[in-house]
Amino acid sequence: MQKKRLLCFLILFLSINLISGIQITGGSLEKDIKLKINVLEPLPVIEIISPKNGTYLSNNINLIAEATNTKEVLASVDMHKNFSLNGLTTINLNEGFHTIDFYAIGKYHIIKKSATFNINLSKFKINYNDYLSPNSTNFYLYPFEDYFSFRNISLKTNHGKIYFKNPINLIQDKDPNDNLLDLDKNIKIYQNYISVNATELPNFNQDFQIELYNLDFKNPIIMKNHHICQKNECELISYENGIAILNVQEAGIYSLKEGEIKEIPSTQRPSGESSKNKIEKFEISESQILINTNRGKIIRKEINVKNNLDKTIDLDLAQSGLENILTIENKKLEINPLESETFIIEFLIRETSPYGIHLAEIKVLGEDETKEIWIVLEIESSNALFDVDLELFKSSKLFNQGEDLIFLTKLYNLGGTKKIDAINTFTVETREGVILYQKSETVAVETHLDEIKQIPIQDNFPPGKYILSIETEYEGKIALASETFEIKSKFIDYSIILIIMIVILIILIIYLLIKLRTYKLKVSKSRGKKVSKKTSLASSKKESKVFR
Repeated sequence: MQKKRLLCFLILFLSINLISGIQITGGSLEKDIKLKINVLEPLPVIEIISPKNGTYLSNNINLIAEATNTKEVLASVDMHKNFSLNGLTTINLNEGFHTIDFYAIGKYHIIKKSATFNINLSKFKINYNDYLSPNSTNFYLYPFEDYFSFRNISLKTNHGKIYFKNPINLIQDKDPNDNLLDLDKNIKIYQNYISVNATELPNFNQDFQIELYNLDFKNPIIMKNHHICQKNECELISYENGIAILNVQEAGIYSLKEGEIKEIPSTQRPSGESSKNKIEKFEISESQILINTNRGKIIRKEINVKNNLDKTIDLDLAQSGLENILTIENKKLEINPLESETFIIEFLIRETSPYGIHLAEIKVLGEDETKEIWIVLEIESSNALFDVDLELFKSSKLFNQGEDLIFLTKLYNLGGTKKIDAINTFTVETREGVILYQKSETVAVETHLDEIKQIPIQDNFPPGKYILSIETEYEGKIALASETFEIKSKFIDYSIILIIMIVILIILIIYLLIKLRTYKLKVSKSRGKKVSKKTSLASSKKESKVFR
């Protein structure tokens, strides 16, 4: 009986709800059926950017999370009280293991993710206090596990920037067991100067991009290890508004230098070119080779020789100097008409090779033509505390006897900010190694030191090619730099002498003509007087005869 009543009540309830949804409008029925559909809210999504699971080398940990479909993101450190994350949040934690829980709060759901990591301040250390600008890489924000393949490293100062795109193993420097990467000591960014020490940082010896700021050049060229960088090793990407961007292929010392622009009119031949357009029988790709290196290195270099004739030529190669270091692999060349051949020279710098400037010469001997290659080899200490540069003020590198040799020296203290006393020795020597000038002085360098120096070129310096070098020594470690230059005979402007002689000759001729004319006038006058006397005598005789 109760079941029947319950069933009737249910039917009545449904009928009332159905009738309430029907409106009577003038004899027709219009149903207004209202349906309410509940759509499920999307679940919150959260991704932890920092920290990652791993080991951190700093107490400061950044909390970064990306979340969607959330009203709020909360975090909890080691199960302590939750706090809200609004933008970048940095927390300071003690050494040891920690867990951070992130909560993405949605309308109906909460999603939780966690990161567990360890803080170990003694596991590994990176010195990069010189590169703490916002645009430099902050290594300590990344876990130690990322150091084995670290990409996109940027180091920036007010003077420039270095960017390594390819992955680098930060652990594998010269001593991977010392748990130290010293970027402050082995990477330097100064005004128009960037250096990467490949000996101490072999892991950084790869291609990278350089930016140099606050420059003032018209035609900049790239210098590598104080010499002009070859095109296959350096590329100037852009130079605008005093900012230069360049790509280089390996570690080294890089700077820019003003290039020399020569404009030769079409009617003018370059200096030294014969009016008969003499054709060289053969050409060599190098006339001078300058190499800066350390002990324990092997350097190979190819030299190209081109035959300009329409017949085969035979060439012999002769070496003088560096007999214990330099070898020529093929000393005889046979080159077909209008073709080229290469020969290879190899430098074997042993651990016992003496430091300093070493000179050599290779002669390429043809049938009736000889060309020379002058070689300057600088062997310096691999871990010298100084880097030194040398730059002549005259870009032509041509000097006259009696002229002053003016140059700029740049010393960079690679050992930090402590002032160091070093000994600089300046030397001028001939291609044969004969020293014509040498002087030493002590200088104090804190970070870097630029000085303008002057050496008088004596009149007794014979014309020819020379090398100017600077050797910087500190605690037995040696750094070197050199430049070659040429001395010509004391300049005499023969055209002026010729003009003066012509003027003197003209004056002499005029003087002689005036003298000659004066003489002729005197002679003609004297003759006129004699004739007049004779005439008067003759007339007087005639008168006397008539009188008689």
